[in-house]
Amino acid sequence: GTHLAGVVSGRDAGVAKGTSLHSLRVLNCQGKGT
Repeated sequence: GTHLAGVVSGRDAGVAKGTSLHSLRVLNCQGKGT
């Protein structure tokens, strides 16, 4: 979750520094997600 996002996309250091992350929730036709 949040900790992993910070490790991967840190502003100054990280696996993919300087990238942007976007949170998505995908729902089925009943409005249920995972």
